Amino acid sequence: MEHPQLLITEKSTLDLRGVCSSCGRSFHAFVRGTEQEALWLITRGFKLHCRKIHSLVIHPALGVEEMVEGLPLPAYVCSKGTRKLLAANRPFRQMMGYTEEEIAALRLDDLRAPEDVPPLIESLRRPGGGTAEQRCRTKGGRLLKVRLRYQDINLFQNETALRDARFVVLTNIQTAEGASHSAMISIDKAARVGKSAERRHPRFRVECDVQVLSGATAIYGRVLDLSESGIAVNVAAEVKAGEQVTLRFMLPNSAHQFGVQATVKYSKESRHGFEFHKLARRESDELWRVCRALSATG
Repeated sequence: MEHPQLLITEKSTLDLRGVCSSCGRSFHAFVRGTEQEALWLITRGFKLHCRKIHSLVIHPALGVEEMVEGLPLPAYVCSKGTRKLLAANRPFRQMMGYTEEEIAALRLDDLRAPEDVPPLIESLRRPGGGTAEQRCRTKGGRLLKVRLRYQDINLFQNETALRDARFVVLTNIQTAEGASHSAMISIDKAARVGKSAERRHPRFRVECDVQVLSGATAIYGRVLDLSESGIAVNVAAEVKAGEQVTLRFMLPNSAHQFGVQATVKYSKESRHGFEFHKLARRESDELWRVCRALSATG
Protein backbone atom coordinates (compact mmCIF):
# COMPACT_ATOMS: atom_id res chain seq x y z
CA MET A 1 0.00 0.00 0.00
CA GLU A 2 1.25 3.47 -0.88
CA HIS A 3 2.56 5.45 2.06
CA PRO A 4 0.11 8.36 2.57
CA GLN A 5 1.37 11.83 1.73
CA LEU A 6 -0.15 15.27 2.26
CA LEU A 7 -0.71 17.00 -1.09
CA ILE A 8 -1.34 20.76 -0.88
CA THR A 9 -4.08 21.59 -3.39
CA GLU A 10 -4.90 25.23 -2.69
CA LYS A 11 -3.20 28.23 -1.11
CA SER A 12 -4.67 31.68 -0.52
CA THR A 13 -4.30 34.54 1.92
CA LEU A 14 -7.20 33.06 3.95
CA ASP A 15 -7.07 29.27 3.54
CA LEU A 16 -4.75 26.33 3.03
CA ARG A 17 -6.18 23.07 1.69
CA GLY A 18 -4.73 19.64 1.04
CA VAL A 19 -5.65 15.99 0.47
CA CYS A 20 -4.35 12.59 1.52
CA SER A 21 -2.66 10.86 -1.42
CA SER A 22 -3.93 7.43 -0.32
CA CYS A 23 -7.63 8.04 0.33
CA GLY A 24 -8.39 11.55 -0.96
CA ARG A 25 -9.50 12.88 2.44
CA SER A 26 -9.48 16.68 2.49
CA PHE A 27 -7.79 18.92 5.07
CA HIS A 28 -8.19 22.61 5.76
CA ALA A 29 -6.63 25.32 7.91
CA PHE A 30 -7.30 29.04 8.19
CA VAL A 31 -4.32 31.33 7.62
CA ARG A 32 -4.58 33.46 10.75
CA GLY A 33 -0.90 34.34 11.09
CA THR A 34 1.72 33.08 8.69
CA GLU A 35 1.44 30.43 6.00
CA GLN A 36 3.96 28.33 7.93
CA GLU A 37 1.66 28.26 10.95
CA ALA A 38 -1.25 27.15 8.78
CA LEU A 39 0.93 24.46 7.20
CA TRP A 40 1.88 23.20 10.67
CA LEU A 41 -1.81 22.95 11.63
CA ILE A 42 -2.87 21.14 8.47
CA THR A 43 0.08 18.77 8.76
CA ARG A 44 -0.86 17.94 12.34
CA GLY A 45 -4.40 17.11 11.22
CA PHE A 46 -3.00 14.92 8.43
CA LYS A 47 -0.78 13.01 10.86
CA LEU A 48 -3.76 12.40 13.15
CA HIS A 49 -5.70 11.11 10.15
CA CYS A 50 -2.89 8.71 9.23
CA ARG A 51 -2.61 7.39 12.77
CA LYS A 52 -6.33 6.84 13.26
CA ILE A 53 -7.50 5.85 9.79
CA HIS A 54 -4.68 4.27 7.83
CA SER A 55 -3.39 2.33 10.83
CA LEU A 56 -6.93 0.95 11.18
CA VAL A 57 -7.01 -0.11 7.54
CA ILE A 58 -3.57 -1.67 7.19
CA HIS A 59 -3.21 -3.25 10.64
CA PRO A 60 -4.51 -6.83 10.25
CA ALA A 61 -4.20 -7.57 13.98
CA LEU A 62 -6.86 -5.03 14.97
CA GLY A 63 -9.82 -7.08 16.16
CA VAL A 64 -13.34 -6.17 15.12
CA GLU A 65 -14.34 -6.39 18.80
CA GLU A 66 -12.23 -3.31 19.48
CA MET A 67 -14.46 -1.23 17.22
CA VAL A 68 -17.58 -1.68 19.37
CA GLU A 69 -16.65 -2.78 22.89
CA GLY A 70 -15.87 0.68 24.25
CA LEU A 71 -19.06 2.31 22.96
CA PRO A 72 -21.73 3.35 25.48
CA LEU A 73 -24.50 2.52 22.98
CA PRO A 74 -25.66 -0.96 21.98
CA ALA A 75 -23.61 -1.71 18.85
CA TYR A 76 -22.55 -4.59 16.65
CA VAL A 77 -20.70 -5.43 13.43
CA CYS A 78 -22.14 -7.97 11.03
CA SER A 79 -21.46 -9.51 7.65
CA LYS A 80 -23.99 -8.25 5.12
CA GLY A 81 -23.73 -11.43 3.07
CA THR A 82 -24.02 -14.13 5.73
CA ARG A 83 -25.73 -11.91 8.33
CA LYS A 84 -23.31 -13.38 10.90
CA LEU A 85 -22.57 -11.27 13.97
CA LEU A 86 -18.84 -10.51 13.90
CA ALA A 87 -18.87 -8.54 17.17
CA ALA A 88 -21.39 -7.19 19.67
CA ASN A 89 -20.66 -4.98 22.67
CA ARG A 90 -21.82 -5.44 26.25
CA PRO A 91 -24.77 -2.98 26.10
CA PHE A 92 -26.13 -4.86 23.07
CA ARG A 93 -25.69 -8.26 24.73
CA GLN A 94 -27.40 -7.01 27.88
CA MET A 95 -30.30 -5.59 25.91
CA MET A 96 -30.82 -8.82 23.97
CA GLY A 97 -30.27 -11.12 26.97
CA TYR A 98 -27.38 -13.19 25.59
CA THR A 99 -23.96 -14.02 26.97
CA GLU A 100 -20.83 -13.27 24.97
CA GLU A 101 -20.45 -16.96 24.09
CA GLU A 102 -24.09 -17.31 23.01
CA ILE A 103 -24.21 -14.25 20.81
CA ALA A 104 -20.99 -15.22 19.01
CA ALA A 105 -22.86 -18.15 17.43
CA LEU A 106 -25.85 -16.09 16.21
CA ARG A 107 -26.89 -14.50 12.93
CA LEU A 108 -29.12 -11.45 12.63
CA ASP A 109 -31.96 -13.78 11.64
CA ASP A 110 -31.86 -15.23 15.17
CA LEU A 111 -32.58 -11.76 16.58
CA ARG A 112 -35.66 -11.19 14.41
CA ALA A 113 -39.17 -12.54 14.24
CA PRO A 114 -39.68 -14.64 11.06
CA GLU A 115 -41.76 -11.92 9.38
CA ASP A 116 -38.98 -9.37 10.00
CA VAL A 117 -36.24 -11.32 8.20
CA PRO A 118 -37.18 -10.33 4.59
CA PRO A 119 -37.12 -6.56 5.42
CA LEU A 120 -33.78 -7.12 7.17
CA ILE A 121 -32.29 -8.76 4.07
CA GLU A 122 -33.57 -5.94 1.90
CA SER A 123 -32.03 -3.31 4.17
CA LEU A 124 -28.64 -5.06 4.05
CA ARG A 125 -28.66 -4.79 0.27
CA ARG A 126 -28.67 -0.99 0.45
CA PRO A 127 -25.07 0.27 0.29
CA GLY A 128 -23.44 3.04 2.30
CA GLY A 129 -24.85 4.42 5.53
CA GLY A 130 -28.02 5.87 6.99
CA THR A 131 -30.75 5.31 9.55
CA ALA A 132 -33.50 2.71 9.79
CA GLU A 133 -36.25 1.51 12.11
CA GLN A 134 -36.45 -2.23 12.71
CA ARG A 135 -37.68 -4.81 15.23
CA CYS A 136 -35.41 -7.04 17.28
CA ARG A 137 -36.39 -10.10 19.31
CA THR A 138 -34.65 -10.72 22.63
CA LYS A 139 -33.63 -14.13 23.97
CA GLY A 140 -36.78 -14.10 26.07
CA GLY A 141 -38.97 -13.49 23.02
CA ARG A 142 -39.78 -9.82 23.68
CA LEU A 143 -40.01 -7.64 20.58
CA LEU A 144 -38.21 -4.30 20.62
CA LYS A 145 -38.66 -1.49 18.13
CA VAL A 146 -35.25 0.06 17.52
CA ARG A 147 -33.91 3.01 15.60
CA LEU A 148 -30.41 2.39 14.34
CA ARG A 149 -27.64 4.08 12.42
CA TYR A 150 -25.46 2.01 10.14
CA GLN A 151 -22.35 2.41 8.03
CA ASP A 152 -20.75 -0.07 5.64
CA ILE A 153 -17.06 -0.59 6.41
CA ASN A 154 -14.06 -2.53 5.17
CA LEU A 155 -12.38 -4.78 7.71
CA PHE A 156 -9.17 -6.76 7.63
CA GLN A 157 -9.20 -10.07 9.47
CA ASN A 158 -6.27 -12.49 9.30
CA GLU A 159 -4.91 -10.28 6.49
CA THR A 160 -8.03 -10.98 4.42
CA ALA A 161 -10.33 -8.13 3.44
CA LEU A 162 -13.95 -8.45 4.57
CA ARG A 163 -15.62 -5.95 2.28
CA ASP A 164 -19.25 -6.59 3.15
CA ALA A 165 -19.23 -5.66 6.85
CA ARG A 166 -21.69 -3.24 8.44
CA PHE A 167 -21.24 -1.23 11.64
CA VAL A 168 -24.55 -0.64 13.49
CA VAL A 169 -25.41 1.48 16.54
CA LEU A 170 -28.83 1.48 18.21
CA THR A 171 -29.91 4.98 19.22
CA ASN A 172 -33.49 4.49 20.43
CA ILE A 173 -35.41 1.51 21.77
CA GLN A 174 -39.13 0.92 22.33
CA THR A 175 -40.87 -2.10 23.76
CA ALA A 176 -43.76 -3.63 21.85
CA GLU A 177 -46.06 -1.73 24.23
CA GLY A 178 -44.51 1.55 23.10
CA ALA A 179 -42.57 2.53 26.24
CA SER A 180 -39.63 4.48 24.88
CA HIS A 181 -36.21 5.25 26.21
CA SER A 182 -33.03 6.68 24.77
CA ALA A 183 -30.34 4.05 24.43
CA MET A 184 -27.74 6.75 24.97
CA ILE A 185 -28.97 7.41 28.50
CA SER A 186 -30.52 4.20 29.75
CA ILE A 187 -28.22 1.50 28.36
CA ASP A 188 -25.16 0.96 30.55
CA LYS A 189 -24.56 4.43 32.01
CA ALA A 190 -21.54 2.99 33.75
CA ALA A 191 -19.73 2.98 30.42
CA ARG A 192 -19.32 6.75 30.80
CA VAL A 193 -17.81 8.68 33.66
CA GLY A 194 -18.25 12.09 35.20
CA LYS A 195 -20.70 14.52 33.65
CA SER A 196 -20.67 12.65 30.36
CA ALA A 197 -22.75 9.90 32.01
CA GLU A 198 -25.67 12.34 32.01
CA ARG A 199 -25.13 13.68 28.48
CA ARG A 200 -27.06 12.46 25.48
CA HIS A 201 -23.87 11.96 23.49
CA PRO A 202 -20.29 11.22 24.60
CA ARG A 203 -17.59 13.77 23.86
CA PHE A 204 -14.34 13.20 21.96
CA ARG A 205 -11.19 15.28 21.98
CA VAL A 206 -10.38 16.79 18.58
CA GLU A 207 -8.20 19.62 17.34
CA CYS A 208 -9.06 21.81 14.36
CA ASP A 209 -9.72 25.43 13.48
CA VAL A 210 -13.17 26.96 13.88
CA GLN A 211 -14.72 30.22 12.74
CA VAL A 212 -17.46 31.64 14.99
CA LEU A 213 -19.78 34.05 13.17
CA SER A 214 -21.75 36.33 15.50
CA GLY A 215 -23.67 38.79 13.37
CA ALA A 216 -21.13 40.49 11.13
CA THR A 217 -18.23 39.57 13.44
CA ALA A 218 -15.97 36.61 12.65
CA ILE A 219 -13.96 35.11 15.53
CA TYR A 220 -11.30 32.45 14.99
CA GLY A 221 -10.53 29.75 17.53
CA ARG A 222 -9.73 26.07 18.10
CA VAL A 223 -12.06 23.14 18.66
CA LEU A 224 -11.38 21.33 21.96
CA ASP A 225 -13.91 18.51 21.96
CA LEU A 226 -16.90 17.34 19.98
CA SER A 227 -20.12 15.33 20.31
CA GLU A 228 -23.07 14.70 18.00
CA SER A 229 -25.02 17.49 19.73
CA GLY A 230 -22.42 20.14 20.49
CA ILE A 231 -18.87 21.39 20.52
CA ALA A 232 -16.43 23.12 22.89
CA VAL A 233 -14.06 25.72 21.48
CA ASN A 234 -11.33 28.03 22.70
CA VAL A 235 -11.67 31.63 21.52
CA ALA A 236 -10.18 34.75 23.07
CA ALA A 237 -13.16 37.03 22.37
CA GLU A 238 -16.19 37.34 24.66
CA VAL A 239 -19.20 35.22 23.73
CA LYS A 240 -22.37 35.49 25.80
CA ALA A 241 -24.44 32.52 26.96
CA GLY A 242 -27.67 32.22 24.98
CA GLU A 243 -26.22 33.93 21.91
CA GLN A 244 -26.92 32.27 18.57
CA VAL A 245 -23.98 31.92 16.19
CA THR A 246 -22.85 30.08 13.08
CA LEU A 247 -19.86 27.73 13.35
CA ARG A 248 -17.66 26.86 10.39
CA PHE A 249 -15.08 24.10 10.70
CA MET A 250 -13.65 21.01 9.04
CA LEU A 251 -13.02 18.01 11.29
CA PRO A 252 -10.04 15.66 11.05
CA ASN A 253 -10.86 12.59 8.93
CA SER A 254 -13.76 14.38 7.22
CA ALA A 255 -13.99 16.06 3.83
CA HIS A 256 -17.14 17.96 4.84
CA GLN A 257 -17.02 21.72 5.44
CA PHE A 258 -19.43 22.23 8.35
CA GLY A 259 -21.51 25.38 8.61
CA VAL A 260 -23.91 24.87 11.52
CA GLN A 261 -26.13 27.02 13.70
CA ALA A 262 -25.47 26.80 17.42
CA THR A 263 -26.38 28.38 20.74
CA VAL A 264 -23.82 29.34 23.37
CA LYS A 265 -24.54 27.12 26.41
CA TYR A 266 -21.73 28.31 28.70
CA SER A 267 -18.63 30.48 28.77
CA LYS A 268 -15.71 29.99 31.15
CA GLU A 269 -12.82 32.32 30.41
CA SER A 270 -11.72 31.42 26.87
CA ARG A 271 -13.60 28.09 26.76
CA HIS A 272 -17.12 28.16 25.32
CA GLY A 273 -19.66 25.38 24.84
CA PHE A 274 -22.07 25.40 21.90
CA GLU A 275 -25.16 23.28 21.29
CA PHE A 276 -26.01 22.51 17.66
CA HIS A 277 -29.51 23.08 16.36
CA LYS A 278 -31.29 22.73 13.01
CA LEU A 279 -28.64 20.33 11.75
CA ALA A 280 -29.03 19.32 8.12
CA ARG A 281 -29.28 15.57 7.52
CA ARG A 282 -25.91 15.54 5.73
CA GLU A 283 -24.16 17.18 8.67
CA SER A 284 -25.94 15.04 11.27
CA ASP A 285 -24.87 11.88 9.47
CA GLU A 286 -21.29 13.10 9.09
CA LEU A 287 -21.05 14.00 12.80
CA TRP A 288 -22.30 10.53 13.65
CA ARG A 289 -19.71 8.95 11.35
CA VAL A 290 -16.81 10.99 12.74
CA CYS A 291 -17.81 10.30 16.37
CA ARG A 292 -18.08 6.57 15.68
CA ALA A 293 -14.61 6.62 14.11
CA LEU A 294 -13.23 8.45 17.16
CA SER A 295 -14.90 5.86 19.44
CA ALA A 296 -13.46 2.95 17.51
CA THR A 297 -9.92 4.31 17.37
CA GLY A 298 -9.80 6.27 20.64
